[in-house]
Amino acid sequence: MTSAKLQKNILIETLKKGFDFPVMSLKLFKNYAFSMDVHALNSCLAKMAIFISVFLLTFPYFCTFTQKLIFMNIIIIVITVIISILAFYNPVLFERLKFDPYAVKNRNESWRFGSYALVHAGWLHLLINMWVLYSFGDIVERTFRLNYGVKGMFYYLLFYVGGILFSVLFDFNKYKNNVYYSAVGASGAVSAVVFSSILIYPVGSIYLFPIPFSIPSWLFGILYLSYMIYMQKHGHDNVGHSAHFWGAVFGMGLTIILLPHVLSSFMIQMF
Repeated sequence: MTSAKLQKNILIETLKKGFDFPVMSLKLFKNYAFSMDVHALNSCLAKMAIFISVFLLTFPYFCTFTQKLIFMNIIIIVITVIISILAFYNPVLFERLKFDPYAVKNRNESWRFGSYALVHAGWLHLLINMWVLYSFGDIVERTFRLNYGVKGMFYYLLFYVGGILFSVLFDFNKYKNNVYYSAVGASGAVSAVVFSSILIYPVGSIYLFPIPFSIPSWLFGILYLSYMIYMQKHGHDNVGHSAHFWGAVFGMGLTIILLPHVLSSFMIQMF
């Protein structure tokens, strides 16, 4: 067998194995998550972590071959949509994954710090979050890839996961003794992505239904943060405004750390 054919066969086998891991993970997750046994769920999450880790280790070998076809943002959206839909039709799964500060503190269910972003309150909630993530995540991931190459994909994944964790720290401290409080949705992480994209490309524009004209990205950022601060102090609805706010703060902060030139680029684009 020639060297070229051997390399081609190795690439094909790596691709197959790489895509098998997330599929196997989802199957394991589905089987265990329907159980009421906490130990079973912990086992499932551990096995998912192993499969995903191996998948990520094999990913760089064929990433250059598929770099125009596969993006971490798409992988995140697909996984979130699948698990959210499963949770729509299974209340047990929904209850297991939602963010519950009281359960985290008193029952050591620490997985809820991340799992809540995989479930949503309804179809509209899921649709809005995933559409916004699809719209704004592309520019953030592409910028990370442009600056860090293949590693940029993993920095984007860490960026997104960091937004999930950081955005609920305030609410955890505030509601850890409240047995009735819970939250779901990837809004905090999505907010991080949106404000990262504003820093990277402030001269862009955003359309908000039903406003018939576009709003400059930088103006949207100012208005959004002002609204979140106001509602966090004076709002009485059930929306997690603090998660949106702290997600935005995290997104801008980490973007400045990972892309130190982004502030000078922001000023050049603005002025």
